[in-house]
Formats: sequence, structure tokens, C-alpha cells
Amino acid sequence: MLFLVSLLLVGSTLIWEEDFTNDLATVRQLYNYTISIAHKKGAVSLQGSPQKEGGSTAWFYVDQSEKRGYFTKDHVLELNLTVPLNKARISYYYMLEGAAYYHGGQIIVEPKEESQTIEIPFAQAKPFYSGNFPYALTPNKVPALFVFIDNLEPGAFEVLVDRIAVTTALRKGE
Repeated sequence: MLFLVSLLLVGSTLIWEEDFTNDLATVRQLYNYTISIAHKKGAVSLQGSPQKEGGSTAWFYVDQSEKRGYFTKDHVLELNLTVPLNKARISYYYMLEGAAYYHGGQIIVEPKEESQTIEIPFAQAKPFYSGNFPYALTPNKVPALFVFIDNLEPGAFEVLVDRIAVTTALRKGE
């Protein structure tokens, strides 16, 4: 008896990655928001206890020189993280090559004790027109990517980020 087995292999090419092990990325607190940012065992821990939505916000950016250019709509933002408390909002803004504005979007991550891999296709992003934000965060620079992580609801908030990467394909399939 002949059995035919068909496997779908989804290839992925790494474009940029931060795994928080070497030359630790600079994760910053947004303005006067209250959030504790600590590097722990190859990850970044974000903790807060805000009284309102978005009260604990951390962010970082990818300089164009780090990835040698811009990202495209074919790229995928991947985050490996653990969100044991509260819902987390991931907001991202990336600059398309030749564009004069960012494309952006956001996703809500539900609390879960186990590590999660979140995949966000850049093709889902919408044009984001702004004369000041996020440009004001990095004067004299035009980063290729901004990533913001904050709480969605008031109360205790915690996120552990193991890895953030940009690849060329969804690993789980489309």
C-alpha cells in the first residue's frame, strides 16, 4: 500500500533580532509613565501597577543602521513573551522604504502563565500620519521600527520579553 504524505514547510528568513543576551537593547519608559524595566536572564521584565489604561508603557526602537535599511509589508514582527498579569497591548510603527510616514498597528495579548509567540504581519498595518509622534522620541533619527508595550487595563501589570524579531514569513502558516 502506498501512502502519500504531504508536508507544508514554511521557510523563514531572519531580518533583525533582539534576544536581550548581548549588548542589551535600550528599553525605555515612555515619558513620565510608571514602569519598572529590568534585564533578567536573557529577557526584559516590565512591571507596573497603573491606575489607568496605558499607564505603564515601555518602548524601544530599531535604528536603520542596525538592520541596514527599512522593513517591508512582507515582513513579520515576532515577539516571544510571557504575560502573567493583565492584558498587554503591543503597538508597532515601521517605516517603509521611500515612505514619508510610518505604518502602524496594535495587538492585544491575553494573560497566560506560559510563554507565547506572537506573530504580526506588517501587511496588517495601516498608514500612521503624525507630525510629532513617534518622531519626537528619537530626535534627529528616523528609526526603521518602534515597538511599545503597555497595559490595557488598570491594575498589576507584568510582561517578560524573551525575544523580538522581524522575519520574512509566518512560522505558523497563514
